[in-house]
Amino acid sequence: NETLIHEALHQYAFNHGVHQRWAPTPQWCAEGLAAMFEARGINNARNFRNKKDKINPSYRNLLATAVERDQVDGRLKQLVASDRIFEENLGLAYSLSWGLAFYLAETHPAQFNAYLQRIAVRDRTKTYTASDRLADFARSFGSDFTMLESHFKQFMRDLP
Repeated sequence: NETLIHEALHQYAFNHGVHQRWAPTPQWCAEGLAAMFEARGINNARNFRNKKDKINPSYRNLLATAVERDQVDGRLKQLVASDRIFEENLGLAYSLSWGLAFYLAETHPAQFNAYLQRIAVRDRTKTYTASDRLADFARSFGSDFTMLESHFKQFMRDLP
């Protein structure tokens, strides 16, 4: 059921302009949104209103372990700048992607929406470089990744 929801969200996002088909969307964003919607409190919020229901338990558990083992330090900037982490450590990449999308949606919803809109209208004929990806992210959330990671890790530790 989660896989079906995950894949349906990808299709929906591409069909409704959240992502562009012919331009690379940052993988963390595409996968993070899809993983976020796997949780019943996100995809069926009317019937599941508890904050705990909004959490994807599989990714939350992987991410809690990564935070505990200091495997997150420096990774958010890497995740935003490049898709390389998906080639290096798939489990960590997906859990960080879910975590970052969930964190931004929960704590900075207006900025997250603006970010999604910004990347959706990018010129698809231009290469999306690491510096461009970081600049787009910084326009919505700032460029202080040390502070972002600190807040992100605390948010993850505080989840039920």
